[in-house]
Amino acid sequence: MNNLIFVSGFENTGTRLISMILEKFNYETFYKKKTNASYDYLKGFFHTRFFNRYYFKKDNFSYFKNVLDNDIKNVDNCVIKHGHLCFMIDDLKKSYPNAKFIHCIRNSYDSLVKSSENYKTYGLNKTNNPDLQNKFDHYKLWYSDDILSKCNIIISMEDLVFNPKDTITYLINKLNIKYDEQIVNECCSFIKPSKTIGTGKKKLANIDKTLNNHINNFYNHILQLINN
Repeated sequence: MNNLIFVSGFENTGTRLISMILEKFNYETFYKKKTNASYDYLKGFFHTRFFNRYYFKKDNFSYFKNVLDNDIKNVDNCVIKHGHLCFMIDDLKKSYPNAKFIHCIRNSYDSLVKSSENYKTYGLNKTNNPDLQNKFDHYKLWYSDDILSKCNIIISMEDLVFNPKDTITYLINKLNIKYDEQIVNECCSFIKPSKTIGTGKKKLANIDKTLNNHINNFYNHILQLINN
């Protein structure tokens, strides 16, 4: 194994786009049918056979490692994408010390305006769409200073969709991938901003002022880390 890359991030933050870009640069993603969900490593089995227990008990990392080691044993370059990998970063770094870690972020308001199964399954809420404070409390875990400090690259979805060429160039330079103008242009052609980008803050305009400030300050803190 020459190059192993892990990609993580909350839902709809651009993790799939990162996998698609790296695939263009000859990184293996292990999937034949390319759909939004299929870029997740192990797809649904990741949760049902491994992560649910790992998240709460941290006692079965070996299962994941054995499966991954078998998949990558004859592969030179591969990307392993699953949003929840950020919670495994300590064990992954111990087992794969030469791997690179990419974490994806999106405007916090755009993420928090949506429901997510994560709020119920891992945030221990009664619903996928709890009140905003409970959403925010769980969301913050994905972008803690501890996780962010251990990632090699943090990519903003807004940068990726509104300034794709520079962001892709930055990404491949950080990964020591040889620049190829044709491939970069191909990647830019399939990156399209969705209509929901930038709409979250307006939809949450009537939230409590104090909570609004906390969300705004939290996201600005992440952006500072990205820019430093």
